[in-house]
Amino acid sequence: MGMEFHELELALKYLASTGQTLNVQEVTGLTTGLTRLKQNELYNEIFFWGKCLGVERDYYVAYGLRSKGGEFACPQKKFYWCTGDTFTFAEMPIVGPAELEVLDKMTGRLEGNPEKDLNSTGEEAEAGEGETPVEKTPVRESQRLAYLVSKIDIDTAVVPAGSYVLNELHEVTPGLAFKGLTWDQATDKSYKFYQHFRPATDMSALRVAARDDVEFHSNFLDTLDTDIPSGSWVLRVDAAQSYVHLRSLLWPGYVSYHAPGTRFFGGMYIGTCEKSIDLPFLL
Repeated sequence: MGMEFHELELALKYLASTGQTLNVQEVTGLTTGLTRLKQNELYNEIFFWGKCLGVERDYYVAYGLRSKGGEFACPQKKFYWCTGDTFTFAEMPIVGPAELEVLDKMTGRLEGNPEKDLNSTGEEAEAGEGETPVEKTPVRESQRLAYLVSKIDIDTAVVPAGSYVLNELHEVTPGLAFKGLTWDQATDKSYKFYQHFRPATDMSALRVAARDDVEFHSNFLDTLDTDIPSGSWVLRVDAAQSYVHLRSLLWPGYVSYHAPGTRFFGGMYIGTCEKSIDLPFLL
């Protein structure tokens, strides 16, 4: 989960000790860009998601929530991106099946050139006589950015249990009664008091969502204790004992924070979008 952009400076204070930070110029640019995005797209809230480090230029990512409608639907996150040249956010491009096939096999870092065609080597062989030239689907780096952000978000996007609930209409809404986790809950190493803010895949969470008993309506999201591989999260309490960090080992660069006993929580990704695929062998 990102953080509401007007809380960006507060969130950066919570995350500073992990090394996740943005400079003054970035904060100023993002505040202007996200304010404009919020007004243009008519969102009640806009969330800063993180920064994807490119070799030449970095990408900044944000999202808004659109209600999806239908039973037990998580609001849909609509992602936007920009570079630090203008801080003008554009909608993330769509990734179709043809692009997906190419992107699934791709490794290495993002460059920071959104228009670059990743499917072109620049050395395409000319078709011989009587042969039909093989046309490759152009795959832009901006599409690869969209693909990577989506993968990272599915595995991370951490919120404290109870911070989002299902109302009587089975819509996902912020938990108005949520006053924060207790210290014992927040530091419980089973991670069962933290959830992924995305549609549940775990069957027990889906079964809970289908029940009409309102007390179960804060348990409709997957909890981190069901994550595979287990052991992919590291919990740390700050020196002043005022907040808790959860760091992803699967996607190095993602950190979430929560100040127990308060409504303050959020998360941010700053990294190269490279997954730690060796993690199961290291745990």
